[in-house]
Amino acid sequence: MVAPQVYNDISPRTAAYAMAPLLKRGHADLIIEKFGQVYTLPTKNSIVAKFRRYEALSLATTALVEGVTPSGQTPTKTDYTATLAQYGDFIPFSDVIMDTHEDPLLQEYGALCVQQAGETVETLRYNVIKGGTNVIYANDDGSPVRTEVVSTISLALVQKATTSLLSQRAKYITEIVSSDARSRTEPIEAAFVALIHPHLVADVRRIDGFIPTKLYGSVSPWT
Repeated sequence: MVAPQVYNDISPRTAAYAMAPLLKRGHADLIIEKFGQVYTLPTKNSIVAKFRRYEALSLATTALVEGVTPSGQTPTKTDYTATLAQYGDFIPFSDVIMDTHEDPLLQEYGALCVQQAGETVETLRYNVIKGGTNVIYANDDGSPVRTEVVSTISLALVQKATTSLLSQRAKYITEIVSSDARSRTEPIEAAFVALIHPHLVADVRRIDGFIPTKLYGSVSPWT
């Protein structure tokens, strides 16, 4: 266990005048949760949640014969499981620090923990998403490796990814989870969503045909 902080661990700033406002720190925005689905597991149940999908039936392309019952089909299903896990952290400090230090440590430490919690959840979600095996590589040489991708994104790659999604019957996203505290969704124009690293922003903007949002004009979102 981390040893609690004591007074001498956070010395008062006596060498200079201490400005009351503390400097802001950079933190990432939570993006993935806007496009996901959240389910609540009832209490006193298993820590494993099971999701089931029934697969589409094969097409009935054989004409029916009058008076003859068709053979019929047995539906197939696929189960996916998710195991719940707990994550947490804390900042130990003594009551002397809270009573004597000039900084509002309780508020700052609380904000630090809130920020850490949000970014931890975002990172965990992203690690699961990028761990998938359905991948398109920019420099596919027949045996690509994630860590060896050096080519930049291009219009051809975006079109290849879109074609791959459509061929697998992927559906366009037409609504996202609202970013406020209310439990509702917001309609958007039908589209696939791409999550990119900040280092890719300039490359994406250089793609042929890229249109910045300020030039979209009036768009009627699908509901």
